[in-house]
Amino acid sequence: MEIRGWKTSFLFVQGNKYLFAINYSLNDFTYDTLGVFLNNKPLSYDEGGSTFIYIKKHVVVKTSEYSDLTDEGQIWNRVN
Repeated sequence: MEIRGWKTSFLFVQGNKYLFAINYSLNDFTYDTLGVFLNNKPLSYDEGGSTFIYIKKHVVVKTSEYSDLTDEGQIWNRVN
């Protein structure tokens, strides 16, 4: 799976999904494997969804919040 800005390449789903990404670069650092949690269940109620991207030991690398209605989102990136 690829991550571009606040969007992922995973097909849209109105539910929750656990995925992973490999060889992801952020702020000149490459992560071999990242866990990805898509929290899209609220989208089925016309609320915002969110994505959490993390490494082992529950260290958050990137988060995003977005709206299916407006196709807009915002991100937070970890600073190394």
